[in-house]
Amino acid sequence: MKQATQLMTDTVPKIFLYPGELFVGETPHLVTTVLGSCIAVCLWDPKLQIGGINHYLLPLWNGEGLPSPRYGNIAIPKLIEKMLAAGADRRRLQAKLFGGAAVVGSTSAKLNVGERNIDFAKRNLELERISISGASVGENFSRKILFDTQTGKYCSKSGNKSTSAIRMYSMQRKIKTLIVDDSALVRQTLREILSSDPEIEVMDAAGDPFFAAKIIKNEVPDVITLDIEMPRMDGLTFLGKIMTQHPIPVVICSSLAGKGTEAAIRALEYGAVEVIQKPRVGTKEFLEESRIQICDIVKAAANAEPKRVSKLHVRDNKPKAKLTADAVIAESKPATTLKTTEKVLVVGASTGGTEALRVFLEALPMDAPGIVIVQHMPEKFTASFAQRMDDLCNISVKEAENNDTVIRGRALIAPGGKHMLLKRSGARYYVEVKDGPLVSATVRLSMCCSALPPDTPGKTPSALL
Repeated sequence: MKQATQLMTDTVPKIFLYPGELFVGETPHLVTTVLGSCIAVCLWDPKLQIGGINHYLLPLWNGEGLPSPRYGNIAIPKLIEKMLAAGADRRRLQAKLFGGAAVVGSTSAKLNVGERNIDFAKRNLELERISISGASVGENFSRKILFDTQTGKYCSKSGNKSTSAIRMYSMQRKIKTLIVDDSALVRQTLREILSSDPEIEVMDAAGDPFFAAKIIKNEVPDVITLDIEMPRMDGLTFLGKIMTQHPIPVVICSSLAGKGTEAAIRALEYGAVEVIQKPRVGTKEFLEESRIQICDIVKAAANAEPKRVSKLHVRDNKPKAKLTADAVIAESKPATTLKTTEKVLVVGASTGGTEALRVFLEALPMDAPGIVIVQHMPEKFTASFAQRMDDLCNISVKEAENNDTVIRGRALIAPGGKHMLLKRSGARYYVEVKDGPLVSATVRLSMCCSALPPDTPGKTPSALL
């Protein structure tokens, strides 16, 4: 078999792919091949930006001689195998098909190799659960293909068309989004917002989880936007079923008022990628502002890799028995306001870190060192989250306020949308809460410690969950 010929340029290496060959580029390459009745399957991982291509002549290896990528049933699995070995995720892979021309001129199904090659490629990729983002196949002319393994873009010159300048096309398919909300008005508004983005496709909308489940059975979306309070089944229950059975990136679209706040906190713990506010229908300015935010969050969610949840933490809401008059009086935590400490633990958590924080805080004893926490969480949610943690934990947990003292047995959580700086005055540690630009969890963690004076003892360990 001939080896792929590499032609180096000053920028990107070029590869010519001969029949029976395949190539996967972990670094940028431009791959060229010429097709008649043969088929080229291009695969691309949009997150890692790596791509691969094969070129096979016949659908099936007949078992004679050595198995070769000259046959589709060898070439396609081998290409997938090499893509996965390079780090690609099967769930993200996108395919494009080229070739399969009827250049022989025969109308016999038995002799029309191009048609059989096309049919085999489509059926094989369907069995491999890899979506086909597009195809340029069939007809009665040959094709010259140029494929960029980094960007996933391609161009095709046909034998019956002009050989003038070629346009590069993107392989990136749209993000299929399912809207689940009991309000027809909200469904309509979200559909309008998401459909306005050229990278997003609203595949369907459902009024409750039961209808959504039927849709998912036929076609799995890339992202789900999910309301919390719905009839027949609430959004949290449905979210739990998704994450324990077939994880899909979920964006909660909920009101921040009343019970929605507590429920949205639970949603983050159950595995939701993000929580956003429902669009306020009727205000054009707000819709335009939220349009960008909602679309950006959905696109970010499409690149998330939700993990299957084996067990959901369920809070025990049953009232505890009150046997005496003392039991009626709320039990206070041990008085710690007089005891300060030089040991302070600084913790940072990004989106989805609420469950890790719960496990961490619940394990701490009453006399644990003072803790300050910066958590990526929407404004107004942190107070509810802190109150819930205070109910569950041995230590006290509260949303930080400006000038709060860091003391043993208490954790201070930075308010959503704010920055929190850890400072020291003599032996006293305290926090300063202030406004500032949005930054990542890592930067917030670094900022939290940066306000300490240079002579601070080395007793402020930090951790990023």
